[in-house]
Amino acid sequence: MQNLRKIYETELQKKGLHSEIEKANETFEVKPFVYEFLKLKQLVSFLRPCLSVFSIVTGFGFLYYQFGAYLNLYVAVVLALVLLVGIELIKGELSTLAFKRTYIRANGLSFVLALFALAFFGLSVFLSVNGAKEIYKQLDTKTSTHQTTINHKTDSIRSYFDNQIATERKALDDFKNSVSWQGKININDKAVANSLTSYQTRIDNLLNDKTNALKSLESLASLELSSIQQKTGFEIEFWFWLSIGIEFSILLCLWFLVFFAYCTSNESTIFDTLPTETLTTQISNFLSLVSTNPVQSVNAVSGQLGIVSNTFDNTVSGLVSKPENQADLPTDRENTQSVKLKKTTKKTYLLTTKQRQENAYTDYQNGTIDFRILMSRHKLNVDQMSEVKQRIYGNTK
Repeated sequence: MQNLRKIYETELQKKGLHSEIEKANETFEVKPFVYEFLKLKQLVSFLRPCLSVFSIVTGFGFLYYQFGAYLNLYVAVVLALVLLVGIELIKGELSTLAFKRTYIRANGLSFVLALFALAFFGLSVFLSVNGAKEIYKQLDTKTSTHQTTINHKTDSIRSYFDNQIATERKALDDFKNSVSWQGKININDKAVANSLTSYQTRIDNLLNDKTNALKSLESLASLELSSIQQKTGFEIEFWFWLSIGIEFSILLCLWFLVFFAYCTSNESTIFDTLPTETLTTQISNFLSLVSTNPVQSVNAVSGQLGIVSNTFDNTVSGLVSKPENQADLPTDRENTQSVKLKKTTKKTYLLTTKQRQENAYTDYQNGTIDFRILMSRHKLNVDQMSEVKQRIYGNTK
């Protein structure tokens, strides 16, 4: 095995892959929840107010035009802003409280809060969606621009043909004056009759051409207007779904912030009663090492830092409240169980959640009092381990 390891290291050295290995190890190393999700939490904390601003702006578009029809301009602006900001704040606070109460399992209260939060959420969605439509309609100029263009073309067609018809009629009148005698025209003269017919034919043709040109323009305008309306409908639908997506994104951000706080709080309970004045340096070093090394057990890491002391052991023991009839187990048993952790990993994945929780509870009764070891060994997340802890605390009271 040592020879294989040397060959492996040599090949890595030749190809300069050590940095890639380090990056891969860093990617998959076990880290505390607060460390691993901190950047995402910061991004969500920044994104949430930005989304709320969008919701307020679109809602303002609806309320402003509604109030503006009956109230003074400045009164409408102030009233719309006050209502929208109030709705956004109440919606955020109610949603956050509902999520918090859900995680601490205050079912009755969380249900009532959820109903109020959904009511304000629905109101916010209604205002945002209709406001987005109203703002789009006010800003959209395609229809008015198209109508202006059609009016200009119509006027141009009429002006052109009217001038041509006027010219032909004047020519006809001049011809009649030239061939008339005492106000009469000799229509029996074929040359005169043919000229009169020619003038009238040209005038009739111009009138027909004018009518046909206006009809063609009207048909073209109708097709263009239909295309514009179709495009406008698509864009309004886009803003409709965008507004709904923004509102649900706000709700998702509120949930994640509560979820982050809940998981961070649960994970940090092991340090709740550590003496802050005497062990500040040790805890700082402990967290630093946890953030840079794979963690299999709290005892293993704390042993490297020199925190394995009576104070630390007593603190951990106090957190889990051993039954009175259970004798303290030697620490080497904890170390032995930690070494065996990897061997049971594959088998653990084959068990159901209830079986893994039951096995974790049994391990605790048998002396494994470190919750991190139990979570890692039996592949339990924070919520699943919380149920085991509730069972433990309930049995020890």
